Amino acid sequence: MKNTRFWFDSCLYEKPLYLMVPVLFELCDNKEITVAQARSGEPVTFRRWLFREVRVSWDLIWTDVMKFQLFSDPDIIGLETWKN
Repeated sequence: MKNTRFWFDSCLYEKPLYLMVPVLFELCDNKEITVAQARSGEPVTFRRWLFREVRVSWDLIWTDVMKFQLFSDPDIIGLETWKN
């Protein structure tokens, strides 16, 4: 996931995060961050404090992000399109 974009690529869910949680996306300062950058400690920052409901959404997303194991293989986006 070295080149997989955190907000724009469908790596966690069926849709990209910018479509699923547009409020979080709008508030995000670093929209071009990759999954690998976020997982390696580069913070995903927001321009203001997240109110409770949005914070709960963010916490759930981040929990799912931390479940991903990063590999050094090239990224494959949309793997479901390769099914037979």
